[in-house]
Amino acid sequence: MIAAYALAAGLLLNASADKPAYMPGETVKLRAEVKNNGAQAARAVPIEAVICYAGGKEVARKTLAQAPALDAGKSFSSAPLPVWTVPATASLGLYEVEVRAGEASARLPRGIVVYRQQIALEFLQTEQNTYTAGDVVRVRARIKNISAEPLSGLKLQLGSGFPWISGFTRGAKTMESPTIKVFTYPKAIDLKAGETADTGWFDSVVAALDPPDKPDIVDMFCWITDADGLKVYKIDLTGTFTIYPPNYEGPMPFHPYYALYKFLADTDYRGASYKDIESYDDTLPPNTPKLGNWMAFAPHYDDEQAYFPLIAMSRSQNVPFHIVHVTAGDGNIVSVHRHVDGLTNCPDFHTVGYLRYWETQKAYEIFGVKKEEVDYLGLPDGGSYSIFHDTSGKDVYLATTGTDHSPYAYAYRKNLPYNRQEVIRTVVELIRKYKPSDIYAPHPEERHGDHRTATSFLLEALRQLRKEEGYQPRVHVWVGYGSGEAAKGNWQLQPEPPLPLTDRTLIKQHFAAWAYQSQFTILERGGRRLPLEELRKRPRLAPFYLLRNW
Repeated sequence: MIAAYALAAGLLLNASADKPAYMPGETVKLRAEVKNNGAQAARAVPIEAVICYAGGKEVARKTLAQAPALDAGKSFSSAPLPVWTVPATASLGLYEVEVRAGEASARLPRGIVVYRQQIALEFLQTEQNTYTAGDVVRVRARIKNISAEPLSGLKLQLGSGFPWISGFTRGAKTMESPTIKVFTYPKAIDLKAGETADTGWFDSVVAALDPPDKPDIVDMFCWITDADGLKVYKIDLTGTFTIYPPNYEGPMPFHPYYALYKFLADTDYRGASYKDIESYDDTLPPNTPKLGNWMAFAPHYDDEQAYFPLIAMSRSQNVPFHIVHVTAGDGNIVSVHRHVDGLTNCPDFHTVGYLRYWETQKAYEIFGVKKEEVDYLGLPDGGSYSIFHDTSGKDVYLATTGTDHSPYAYAYRKNLPYNRQEVIRTVVELIRKYKPSDIYAPHPEERHGDHRTATSFLLEALRQLRKEEGYQPRVHVWVGYGSGEAAKGNWQLQPEPPLPLTDRTLIKQHFAAWAYQSQFTILERGGRRLPLEELRKRPRLAPFYLLRNW
């Protein structure tokens, strides 16, 4: 349910949809409640619903009910009523929903999303929950074609690494050669519209441990593609299972997906372990260089951590800045399973896009970052590489979000197409708006495809601006994924001195890192509250390099 509230002339209006996302052929149902919060009786009013494609045309308008005259304090609720059956030709993406009752109106904060999904996994599991290293892991999958078209030659693959990072996305190799072992189900799968196929139990990979003397809890990624691996239809995870060394006697591992805190509000950094955050020293060294007006590009939610020292310095020096998040971080199936039990569908990925957005808001809150200092493009996690390299001019459909437009209400541009030129145009628009003297981004050959593609979009935009306007800011890059393994090529990189980190910045970085619970395990983030003395000894964030030949 998605709810919205509005108050006008004493009327409180509450509107909700029966679910957040719909496929073509499904019907959007809305429910409205009107309450008279005024001191006088309210006249009878019609309740009307309007649905519009975000940034586009109206697609449906309907009177839901006639609210009767209401005495003070009284309310009226309508049943969930059908408003719009999504046609097969409906544009994919975000739709805005407004409900009106007299002078009161309410918009659903997230709107609704229209998506298209072709494959559903009804079952994906390993035969056992525990294995000894050297055992063959047997798997079973049940796959359903939920589209209106037949699908033939489907390929089912399993592996221990994440496909977006390891090198598989819509036929494009996004990274260096994957080191993971990939198992391919030996039979091609053909499905008529609405048909289901069950693989039965089959042998897949051999259970292995690294290091070999330590047990581990693991799962396997599963992705379903066309015969050539050029089109990804579905990605998911098997259930977790434990692998033990032979003849092992010792402590058992714990499940890695559980978060330390159930709600973000509980991740408060105050407590007996730390003083008030403002009491820590925040004095920059006297020789600290003055920052220029800067802009930064973060590939995902949590990559803003690379810019926390810059944010802290900017606050001390009263320097303006702006950060752009390129993807919504919504393709991480591990994050989905940390928040959604069972097998997944496209709306679950949208949920993660909002979940990670709010994690980033929590981290920004600790550093005092204002809403107007950040924008979000809402591109698909794991899909930006495909969008950048598709020069057909067409919008690129991604199977994770099930759309070819950004489905997020918080996006800078509602329904931003998954389209190379449209994304470049939007980046150009943002740079023109702020005209920074310095821009920070990942290395253009980062091992993570989304990381280097964020910079690819940036550099294309900058080259256009240089050609048209002579604009040429300083570009600084960092390597955060792969520890510099991919920082090769013909780029002219000038190492820059490390940024100063005050005690207050160190503490804030430590606290902010706890917000990203969908990305990190308890041990990685929330389980250890480190004292300042230890934080001072820890490795600094990835260094910056001045990119001289972009």
